[in-house]
Amino acid sequence: NELRKQLTKSVEVKHMPYVSRRFGAATREFHEAPATPWYARLIAGSPRAPQASSFEKDLIGDQLGFHVILPDLTQEQYNALSLAQERFPQYRPGNAWISVLKLGPAVRRQYPFEDVACHVIGRVGVVSPEDRAKDVNKDDDLRSYSFVDRIGRDGLEYLAEQQLRGTRGTKYADNRGADLRAEEATPGQNVRTTIDIHLQRDIQEAFKTVNFQTPDIDPNDPTGRRHIIDVLSMNGAAVVIDVKTGQVRALVSVPTFDLNRFDELYESMVDDNLNRPMTNRALLDAIEPGSTVKPIVGLGAITQNFGTAADAIECTGFPIIKGRRLEKPRCWTESIYGKLGLGAHHAVPTAAPHANGFLNLTDAIERSCNVYFETQGNELGIPGLSYWMRRFGYDRPTGVGLPEARGLVPDRAKIDPTERGSAPLYASIGQSTVLATPIQVANQMATIARSGVWQRPTLLVDPPPPVPTTKPVDPDAIPDRYDLNLDPAALRAVHEGMIKVVNSRAGTGTQVKNDNVLVAAKTGSATASQLIRFMKDDDGQQVIDKNGRALYNVVEYGRHGAPNPLAPWYRMSGVDDNGRPKGTHSWVAGYLPADGEPELAFAVYVEYGGSGGIGAGSVVNKLVESCIKNGYVKAKPGALVGR
Repeated sequence: NELRKQLTKSVEVKHMPYVSRRFGAATREFHEAPATPWYARLIAGSPRAPQASSFEKDLIGDQLGFHVILPDLTQEQYNALSLAQERFPQYRPGNAWISVLKLGPAVRRQYPFEDVACHVIGRVGVVSPEDRAKDVNKDDDLRSYSFVDRIGRDGLEYLAEQQLRGTRGTKYADNRGADLRAEEATPGQNVRTTIDIHLQRDIQEAFKTVNFQTPDIDPNDPTGRRHIIDVLSMNGAAVVIDVKTGQVRALVSVPTFDLNRFDELYESMVDDNLNRPMTNRALLDAIEPGSTVKPIVGLGAITQNFGTAADAIECTGFPIIKGRRLEKPRCWTESIYGKLGLGAHHAVPTAAPHANGFLNLTDAIERSCNVYFETQGNELGIPGLSYWMRRFGYDRPTGVGLPEARGLVPDRAKIDPTERGSAPLYASIGQSTVLATPIQVANQMATIARSGVWQRPTLLVDPPPPVPTTKPVDPDAIPDRYDLNLDPAALRAVHEGMIKVVNSRAGTGTQVKNDNVLVAAKTGSATASQLIRFMKDDDGQQVIDKNGRALYNVVEYGRHGAPNPLAPWYRMSGVDDNGRPKGTHSWVAGYLPADGEPELAFAVYVEYGGSGGIGAGSVVNKLVESCIKNGYVKAKPGALVGR
């Protein structure tokens, strides 16, 4: 009954403008007609002006035709209704009786790549009253939403809704049912995305075989290096951006789901707060970027005249601020190798130790020296760090067109007064008061690859026109492209350092080295909080305590040979200063080729993936190979691609 009321009201609303138009046209025709001669008026009488009531009986197509009340019937439902069709009431518009129930074919989305790019493509859902209220076409009879129409809910379906939406056709008839005129239906426009589905699929598959390293230090190895012992299927995200155009070639979020089975899987996915399969991690996971932020700090400090790219800072394993040695935050070399006497002066790897521990910008990028960037971060302070992070696109959506997390920069974070002194140090190594999404980090690398030009990434080859709005133009809106005017020597130093990260013996990302193409990258490891699972009652509702807080259980992490069946990918990658197990998210971000004009920038993040160079690095290896295979980057002459 409710649907019937809605449909009746909808038809009435559409009928009124039609009556008004017909009445208006007849009135104009009456007033514009030549005057009737006096002798004609004596015989036939004076012509009468048209009356609106005379047009109210004229019909529009919506009053004569069928209306969809049950879209997307299953085959079983269709068969059952077909057998029962003769039992439904009939009506007689002409000489034949017609059932009030009409069964017909429907057009449905089919996804041949199933779960590949599911978060990017998005889904459609039935229009809600809220959708109808906000409809920019609600005054257009043929483009406004009906109660059973479908609308893009997320992904490209949402972004390109106005382009994908077509226009209904209709027929107009007089009050006897005779056709007056018709308007043909027009389909929506085709939309081309920048995503390469084959590259997307290859990177997505790479998350099924992520290298994970043991948290134990090998006492028989003088460098104390950790060793890979497991290959796991992990969760995370990856973004690939075309450096020249800003077009996004891959926007991967794992785990995925089969779009063809969305309705079937919906309840189980909503309930899965461990894997969060419906979350687009590439856009919505704002986490600590770790050491991937260090190029921003170095470029910002030197551009702001805090030293030069050639100036060296000594790393003793501990930051020295105003002549005072601080115990935290230490350099990672001290944290891992200090007990072996190898932490100071970057004596690791023992095969390529630093000569004296005085590192310039290139050295500091190569070895990911915390102390170097903590010293620069202290010079910049909270305002300077926040300024440069924003210039590189942090703390705001990139504007790619889909919902994004904003992230965080230090001057917007709540900092305990007792931690004001150390806050710039932690921020300068991408911890505590800094949060970024994978697409922000990838676009940061694209900015460096363009020699300091920030550009808005895009997902559509032909972006949709702006939606009509009455809002005033924002004077503080971010332009689509701008030059950061970075110090050229600092840019060269960062470029050289990122090449060495991957291609020198002292680099932190040597696992990413590729014989087919020169890769420049920066690794990152971000502290990860313990995994929790919210408690639910027998009805599936979240359990809340008397203070309104949601209750949860801490998830037990897995170990080598003994994974947690609830989350086989959940591992601890080390211990904190108190000897307690700690998790680490893994990052690698960069661009390629690095020995010519860069074509692609990328960022890969693996949840609980451990060391950046190992976990995310194993995904980057396959990402690079796929970029070569799909023709985005040329392999060196004689290289064996795809081995």
